[in-house]
Amino acid sequence: MATRYYGTLVVANTLVHTGAGRLYAVVISNGSGISQNVIIYDNTAASGTKLLDMDVPSGAVPVQLEWRSLAMDFSTGLYVVPGSAKVHIWAIGS
Repeated sequence: MATRYYGTLVVANTLVHTGAGRLYAVVISNGSGISQNVIIYDNTAASGTKLLDMDVPSGAVPVQLEWRSLAMDFSTGLYVVPGSAKVHIWAIGS
């Protein structure tokens, strides 16, 4: 099975990857004027195990989270619900 590398900008509910992989980093920016809730699921839909559930204040300097060697494994898929925020995802899937 081929390995896929993702450097993806998510601005709407999106299935980034189906199957197993590792989440290495996210950068979240919110210019919407109100606080936004960003959720990343280990699933192929907006339900199930949450890898990240974070409120991002309006006008916040972009939030960067990096796990590098401690990357979060996901087994079912990688699904992102960004609210009105912009979410950059760095992940590897196979």
